Formats: sequence, structure tokens, C-alpha cells
Amino acid sequence: MKELSDQITLICSTYFRAITSQELLYRLPNLYNLQNYMKFLDKVLGFWCKRSILETSNFEERIAVAERFIQIAIRAYEKKNFAGVFAIIFGGIIDLEKSLPHTWDRLSKQSRTFVTLVDDMLGEDSHFKLYFEKLRRSPLPVVPFIANNQTRIAQMKEKHNVIVLPTGETLINFRKFQQIG
Repeated sequence: MKELSDQITLICSTYFRAITSQELLYRLPNLYNLQNYMKFLDKVLGFWCKRSILETSNFEERIAVAERFIQIAIRAYEKKNFAGVFAIIFGGIIDLEKSLPHTWDRLSKQSRTFVTLVDDMLGEDSHFKLYFEKLRRSPLPVVPFIANNQTRIAQMKEKHNVIVLPTGETLINFRKFQQIG
């Protein structure tokens, strides 16, 4: 599990570092790096997790597969790979509670606690405050959850306009760029 989680973190980190600041700030969907990163998280990692769990017909094996994926997510969380954690948990694990309640009930208490922690971290009722606080406190390097950051960056950009002086000269709003960076 450790090696697999490390490989996932390495891949996520490589994809994330390839994304340019223009792709992040302006959400340009036609640029290659951002598309690859999002495709890897959603179509590869999340789909692989969901498919592996759902295609396992034996009940005990399904529980073991779900536990393994949660252990991979825990290791990715320790490595500060938030994108990988959210892709695994929201890709296939979080649906177990509703779609396969017997499987969910048989997961270990540690696994269910971790899934609940991740769900609360990106919970709509907290407006992602727990996630941003965890992201802020984590030492670098970090692989953040991009989709959430893009929305926040766009909101900051809209709220803090560039200051234009009467002479036509523009001033850079450094507070905005400090928050975005």
C-alpha cells in the first residue's frame, strides 16, 4: 500500500507541477496540463477505485478492497496529496454509505473515521474552511485539490480589482496577488 500511495502521490505531483500559473488563474480549459491533471484524478484514479470496489462480487473481498483504498488514501493524506485523497474517497468510497450500506458497516472504525474526516473537510456546510485551514497549515510540498482552488481564485480576482489611478496608470493590488499565491 505504501508504494502504491507513493506512486500516486508522485504522479499527482508531476501533473500538478506541470500546470502553469496562467492555467490556474484564468482557468483556460484548452491547455493540456490542467486537462491531464483533472482527467487523471477523475477518470483514472476515481474511476479505478469505484470500479474495483463494485466489480468485486465476494462480500469479504469487497470490504478488503475498500479498506485497501482507504489505507492508500490515508498514506496520501500523510504525504499531503490532497488531490489523491479526494479522488479516492469521493471517487468510490463515499458512495459506499448509500449504495452498499452493508459494506460500509463492516469497514473498520479507523477507516470510517477517516472517510468522515475527509467528507467534513470538503463539506458544503463549512464552505471548505477545514480544507483551506489544513492546506494553510501543511508545510510544502503539497498537492492541493485544484477544482476548489480555482473557484476561490476566481472569486478573489473578481472581488479585488486592479486599482486604476486618474492619470490612467494602473496599480497592482498586492493583497490580491498575495492571497492568490
